[in-house]
Amino acid sequence: MGIGATWPFLLVTGYWAHVGALRQMWNDWLWPLHHYASANAVSYGAIFKSYEDWNDVFANSSWLGRGIAALILSPCIVIDLLPILAAASLIVAMRAIIKRERETSTLAYYVLVSAAASSMGLCAVLSRRADTAHLIFAGPPLFLVLPWLIQVPTVLRWLPGAGSRWLAGFFLGSFSLYGAVPITARARMSVPTFTRRGALEVGQQNGGLEYLMSHTYPGERVLVYPYSPLLYYLTDTYSPATFDFLQPGMHTREQFDEAVRAVEADRTPLVLYETSFFSDSLYRFWPSTSPEAIAREPMRELLLSEYRPCAIIKGDDRFVAFWRKDIPCPPKPAP
Repeated sequence: MGIGATWPFLLVTGYWAHVGALRQMWNDWLWPLHHYASANAVSYGAIFKSYEDWNDVFANSSWLGRGIAALILSPCIVIDLLPILAAASLIVAMRAIIKRERETSTLAYYVLVSAAASSMGLCAVLSRRADTAHLIFAGPPLFLVLPWLIQVPTVLRWLPGAGSRWLAGFFLGSFSLYGAVPITARARMSVPTFTRRGALEVGQQNGGLEYLMSHTYPGERVLVYPYSPLLYYLTDTYSPATFDFLQPGMHTREQFDEAVRAVEADRTPLVLYETSFFSDSLYRFWPSTSPEAIAREPMRELLLSEYRPCAIIKGDDRFVAFWRKDIPCPPKPAP
């Protein structure tokens, strides 16, 4: 087991050492712990991205609506508890092995699964983004613990209510409702959108996508800043920098300076500046972003010195189209 877990790590390490990029590999592995967490810290088990989202669901609803919402969202609480239950199961299983209370072959399975599940929860905690959404990302190892609450193995016999029929029925109903939410959201996506990668159906038109489709050609270099990297793929355009996105508070000053130099060297004609990222998305999705990082935004300095705003693009995601000062603002496309 130890050899099986080690050889992939040694193989990857050996390859990057052979090509002379071992130090870069270590830096990339450790980078999220130092930078991703600095802008992404949220409370453990957070369900909503912001207080406004909480108000939309509960404060502005009837008591019946609140009850239905609580039932639909109850699996989130269960998912948040799974890493804790896995850690407790690991302790119980190890204690039973040490005291030789039961057969080691039976307990080995619970040790392996509970160790993997609790480790995934620990990774989320160390990244300081242990909200429900990120715990779901780590779902496969965690969800192996969920049937234990119904089957009640040795490691969970201490838990009150485990194994009861009402609990199994509650899991069936609540998780079914929770899983139906994204299905109903998909059913509301009926607006056809044409991209260079094919046709899509979305909830509403994306102004940034439409602008890039009408003002760029396939393979052209543009900068979509700071976020929305999916627009590159959908429009078959490419960033002049080596980053899919540049986020203040997450990327370092050196990385911003590198991107600025790349844009200057490429003389990128168009920069699509996402204003809604700073007004809406930043405080909702990355609440720990420092104000100093936003105040000292290197890309903004480049836009003010080398570019001029030519169009304000409205929609769910709002953009400003900046074109180089030596290029005339393009005319608006015919409706």
